[in-house]
Amino acid sequence: MKSLLFILLLMGANPLLTAQCSDNAIRDELGALTAALTEAGYATTYLTRCGTLQDGVSRIHDVQVYGGVRYNLLAVTDQNCAGAKVEVIDRKGNVLAQHDPRSQRQTLSFTPPNSRNVRVKVTLADCKPGRCYYGLRLQAE
Repeated sequence: MKSLLFILLLMGANPLLTAQCSDNAIRDELGALTAALTEAGYATTYLTRCGTLQDGVSRIHDVQVYGGVRYNLLAVTDQNCAGAKVEVIDRKGNVLAQHDPRSQRQTLSFTPPNSRNVRVKVTLADCKPGRCYYGLRLQAE
């Protein structure tokens, strides 16, 4: 069973990855962006994280990345949020990549020079009442 799940993960077809997103709009946006990246050669869905945040509050997700592999990090927010600031940070606090648009959909590309643990920090901006939903997906080439 573990072998089958590993193979599905490598193929980008792991059904557990989409199950983490409880918000339908976020799940649909991530699916559409993933399909476009898969066609462009980013066939491996490496990680999916979803959650809710309040305006100006950050959440950090720890991720293992591999040196020399090109990654695209997809970030989407719901209609109640103007966008998200996304940063990829190494353990020493160095910013490896960042994007700060006022957009509900964004893609951030990076290629780490060596294998390491990194932190993906997401901060939502201009959330309307209460909490906003967000989704992150890491695609590997």
